[in-house]
Amino acid sequence: MVIITKKGFTLAEIMVTAVILVIALGSLLFTFSQCLLLNEGNSNLVIALNDAQVVLEQIRGEPFANIDNFCATYNPATFANLGGEVVTCTVVAMGVNFRDVDVRIDWQERQRPRDATLSTSFSTAQ
Repeated sequence: MVIITKKGFTLAEIMVTAVILVIALGSLLFTFSQCLLLNEGNSNLVIALNDAQVVLEQIRGEPFANIDNFCATYNPATFANLGGEVVTCTVVAMGVNFRDVDVRIDWQERQRPRDATLSTSFSTAQ
């Protein structure tokens, strides 16, 4: 007598496997999309910090006596790298020969405000 056994998967096993596969692929797709959004945010942050560095380099090229006036009259019309980008320059006098300078970049990213600030200090040569 010959016994024939059929080997294979049942419908229930195939459906469970399909559900597990859909959950795994959905999780991977969600993770991938979140990584893309994070990459965009970090790219915008680097652009903002580069713009702030440009402003600090412009201030560095000014004579020490002109730093306060430079920041008070600074026109950041040249920056349009980010959506709604606004550049603010603030000088704090820490004495006659010392200035703290903050350059703040504000922009909109995915309908929410973001900002970044670079700070440095300038002093006269003694």
